[in-house]
Amino acid sequence: MTIMPELLTPPAARVPLTIGPWGRMALIVGAVMVGTGAAAADVDARPNVWTIPSLQKDATVTLDAFAIPLIEAASFEDAVRIEGFLHATERFAQMDLMRRLAAGELSELLGPLALGQDRQQRLMLMRRTAARALDALPAAHRAVLDAYVDGVNAGIASMPQPPVEHRFLQASMVPWTAVDSMLVTLAMCAMLNDGARVEIPFAEAAAALPGELMTYLHPGVSSFDAPVIEDSAPPTLPPIPGPAVADTRVLHGAVTSSNTGSRSEPEGASTTDHTIHTIHAIHTIHAIHTRAEAFTAFMRPDSDVDPVAIGSNGWVVSGSRSSTGGAILVNDMHLPMSVPGIWYRASLRFRDAHHQERQLDGVTLPGAPGLVSGSNGDVAWGFTNVEGDFIDFVVVDPDPADPAKYLVPGGSEPYRIEEETLRPRGSEPEVLKVQVTRWGPIVRTDAQGRPLALMWTALQPHGLNMGLLDFTDVTNVAEAMTIAARWRGPQQNVLMADRAGHIGWTIAGYLPDRFGFDGSIPTSWADGSRGWRGERPETDRPRIIDPESGVIVTANQRTLPAERARSFGSLWAPPERAARIRELALAVDQLDENACAAIQLDTTVPMLIRWRDALVPALERGAREAPGPAEASPSKTSSSKTSKSAKATPTTAERCAALADLLRAWDGRADVDSVAMAIVDRARRDIASAIVRGVVEGAIALRTPTMAATDRSKLAAQIARLPAQDESILRIVLAQPLHLLPFTDMSRSKSSDAKSWDAYLQQAILAAASATRTKDGPALWGDVNASDFAHPLAQALPLIASKLRLPSHPQSGHWSAVRVATPRFGASDRLVVTPGREERALLSVPAGQSADPDSPHHRDLHPSWRDGIALPLRPGAPVRTIRCTAREDG
Repeated sequence: MTIMPELLTPPAARVPLTIGPWGRMALIVGAVMVGTGAAAADVDARPNVWTIPSLQKDATVTLDAFAIPLIEAASFEDAVRIEGFLHATERFAQMDLMRRLAAGELSELLGPLALGQDRQQRLMLMRRTAARALDALPAAHRAVLDAYVDGVNAGIASMPQPPVEHRFLQASMVPWTAVDSMLVTLAMCAMLNDGARVEIPFAEAAAALPGELMTYLHPGVSSFDAPVIEDSAPPTLPPIPGPAVADTRVLHGAVTSSNTGSRSEPEGASTTDHTIHTIHAIHTIHAIHTRAEAFTAFMRPDSDVDPVAIGSNGWVVSGSRSSTGGAILVNDMHLPMSVPGIWYRASLRFRDAHHQERQLDGVTLPGAPGLVSGSNGDVAWGFTNVEGDFIDFVVVDPDPADPAKYLVPGGSEPYRIEEETLRPRGSEPEVLKVQVTRWGPIVRTDAQGRPLALMWTALQPHGLNMGLLDFTDVTNVAEAMTIAARWRGPQQNVLMADRAGHIGWTIAGYLPDRFGFDGSIPTSWADGSRGWRGERPETDRPRIIDPESGVIVTANQRTLPAERARSFGSLWAPPERAARIRELALAVDQLDENACAAIQLDTTVPMLIRWRDALVPALERGAREAPGPAEASPSKTSSSKTSKSAKATPTTAERCAALADLLRAWDGRADVDSVAMAIVDRARRDIASAIVRGVVEGAIALRTPTMAATDRSKLAAQIARLPAQDESILRIVLAQPLHLLPFTDMSRSKSSDAKSWDAYLQQAILAAASATRTKDGPALWGDVNASDFAHPLAQALPLIASKLRLPSHPQSGHWSAVRVATPRFGASDRLVVTPGREERALLSVPAGQSADPDSPHHRDLHPSWRDGIALPLRPGAPVRTIRCTAREDG
């Protein structure tokens, strides 16, 4: 079940743009429209006086060379009116698609081709949830939101023509409402909550596999975790499964009763693999989830791209470790990359409630008022996703005596029926009847056909508010901690730094208080022994202020001690980013903004260093022992030309030796010019996929010996798409148990003929080297990892796709490096700021301020982001000044 498609910029392949006759006509019309007059919507082409009817006092906007605004207004409400005006004129299509996506109203814009998506989305009744949350807002927040809505609609009214997307679709612009801004907040919750994508596949895997194997592949802890609140003792890892649990040899008829020759851990051995500790001191895991639907292809075993451990980096440095005495906040929010980017840069200057001048600097979200992340001069704040489990599927038991009812503790009760009317463009309206239980709407069925209700924190009566607005006026970390605890939105690690040098961390959002189960798989709550008590007590919300180390790091890793963390979930991202950041931050006695910015760009990949060190010995043995040439020798009757060619072909031993030398010399960095990086990354993915697939199918074969081989293989392939913890896989590679030797060569999608681990590893590494070659020679990592940032309509408009796509460029970085970068995913911003020293603060974002492909500001911010050369946080010298007034005559 997809809670909702997660790209907050206009959706790409989520809505399959089937091009029929109408579509072909629209493509032609759209191409003409995009090519002529698109710049009319750009902020540079607008008058120097803007009329915003609800503005309380005249205000000004100055724009720098990148069209980054400094809004100067008499009050915060007036500032957000102008912010809304700017969001509408620069990013309205992005906002419109975001609200429609959340509410299940895309078909009103795109027609029947989006109807399937809308039907699924409407089951969650998100517009109703948004309206309920809006009604519960305190008056102060509602006033700010209403001011923002007024500004958005003034911006819409002022536009001489609709945005490119609306012209392409020949659609009008529907006015903005306060409910729409709440839908944008719900969209953020949906994007950042992962449980729905994991729970059902995990349940299916748990039903098919022995518990020992599930625990081994997905232990939820590792030897290299880097929690913010440390464990009292290192967590214990489960032992490698023995041949009674999983045995790949049964898949090709080999003997299964003996494990002779295996290097598997002996009975009674320590469950911590001591060999791991000698290889490297930092651990990584595959995430057992993926957030963006756009990355479903990454889950395929034969994919060229790894399952992305989606998340963000954030850390704070106290004044005691800062060269200036002020605390430093550093934040990279990692998200799918699209054009336009998700954030809109802005600065807002105004008088606060105490008549003191205040300035907000940072990134804003089109569709919502205020600042998402940045600084107010006294406190800076940023976020990383908690990666906990905040969604449960509840198995609904129909009442056998009455199909209109379902079982609840103590009896049964009737379903509530809600009607949702879909109005697809060009088609008749359609009424969708949604069955609602006390736990939430029924949104799907499981593999057994049982109805499942969605219990999600964002749908709870107090699961959503606009508390983030209150960061506007905080003056120190202690105040910010209180505000963060009251905010109900996506569950976030909130990092804070203040002007006095203090730092802090807490978790924001609704934290469910489960009882009777851990939330990992769908289960019935009908007998009352399982469920949610509501929210956790506030005493359970973790908080830290000014730790002795002077540094707090979160990067989506497990932040709490293992036992305590279990009640929050087990979806933690790999800990190596957090560990690497902490290592680099603590290695310097006194940090400043530039030193922190350099850490953001670190490309060391500790996970792949460990894999390199595990694989090189097999290559070295292959260099000594491999027989014969890599290719079959020509026969005696071959021509002399063929014989000379064969003699020039390196032998397997020579290839192993060359690769061993290449990998041994690699510096462990994911830099654009690295050949070894591309090979090690591909080899690890192929080997990991083969091991997991083999172990899973071997376990199924033992557990269900009567299952047909084709069915078994299909089930194993499906389960293997839940990536296992990387340390678990590497422990198998190091121990080399014969009963877990892969039976397939995933790089070639066929059975492996290897009879030993050395032979298999050599085969896999040689295949990876071949797979990463190009016609010009070995592939460089930068080319393998080249960017692919495009407007979602680029696929639908091939004739002008180049205008809707940023030029591709080689990228350093990796999904497990501090510098997270994949072709379509990366740092949506890079922020470094010391409160009170904003003039020295740094910020970079991809693409540009404008969504208009003909605007000079469509992509002018991109070179600094691409090259890792951050721009100042605050706008530069003004190149244009605009007066904002409520009077029609200006």
